[in-house]
Amino acid sequence: MSQVLLAILIAVAYLFTYYLFGVAFSRPFKIENKPLIQILYGMFIYGILFFVYALPFKCKVVSASTTGLIWFILMAITCLAIIIIFRKQMLQGFKDWFRDIKNNKLSSILVSAYTIIFMWFIQCYGRIYEGFIQPKFVGMISAGVFHNELMTYNGSTGEALEKFDPERFLSTIYDHSIVVCKMTGLNPVVETRTVLVGVLILTHVIVVWEIAKCFGKGDQKKSLIAFFVFFAARNIMSTSTILPGGFTMFRTFETKGFIANVPIPMLLLLIWKMYDNPDDMSYIWKPFLIMWGGMTYSFSLMISAPFLFAAYVPYAVFSKKFKNIRNVAFMLFLAFVFMLVYYLIMSGRIDLTIVRGEG
Repeated sequence: MSQVLLAILIAVAYLFTYYLFGVAFSRPFKIENKPLIQILYGMFIYGILFFVYALPFKCKVVSASTTGLIWFILMAITCLAIIIIFRKQMLQGFKDWFRDIKNNKLSSILVSAYTIIFMWFIQCYGRIYEGFIQPKFVGMISAGVFHNELMTYNGSTGEALEKFDPERFLSTIYDHSIVVCKMTGLNPVVETRTVLVGVLILTHVIVVWEIAKCFGKGDQKKSLIAFFVFFAARNIMSTSTILPGGFTMFRTFETKGFIANVPIPMLLLLIWKMYDNPDDMSYIWKPFLIMWGGMTYSFSLMISAPFLFAAYVPYAVFSKKFKNIRNVAFMLFLAFVFMLVYYLIMSGRIDLTIVRGEG
């Protein structure tokens, strides 16, 4: 099977799996029964589940092939069970989605067209940055596939590590890519620079469209104006490689690019919605999902999340409503917990020594 066809199949499998987990957890987390929204939250839920599953295997230096085989079997059983149990909810969600597309033809056509053009441009002309960074990210996955281990080799030199890289120890997205490439035969370069880049772009557009709809407040044209004004502004500023636009254009293969373009805008969206719905407890638990799920990509979110939540503090205080103060206090507490984990790992207080079996 060609790498192009395999990449397309795996990208579709990723999105469908995210969707299924979004459906399965819709009720406890009050996720709207809309396929695109369920893909967003399902992506973080899936990342958390793989994190919980893979970390013990990683610490015990279990082979990537064994880790992947067990995971693939578990996912096949789980996904089949979700389809059987939630088939009516899924059918209703797609019916409502297609009705929304029919009722909002203009926005559906324009946003879809922009997504296709944006995807084509990034895949063909983007993702180019300093040469020493690209081998590092691709190399981590390539080394794992070659040695059949999860992140135990230096991605730049290929040397065996004595300790896990503290910056990426909890970033199990790399371990997941190793497992996928090992089990399917997908080239690590294609996984990193094509499949994950495509998923990032699609999810980023979904988040931006949801934010644009908040600006539009039910008006299709106003939502479209907000959508395209946002992308026009960020594309103009894409020459800076430290802004979200720069990460998308030139550093899309980095997990920081994902953090800048998906979790952070999602957190901003949730904070915005919390202004109008302080009684809805789901706007407290959803940031928890995003923060934990985002941590499985990059520690960068742990540093930026507290500043996002702090933006809610003035409103909470001056509103003089206990529920608003409760919400921001809980969100800041979550941010503190994740920052504590970050500190313990980066300071070396958690031993990351790799213990390989004899022979």
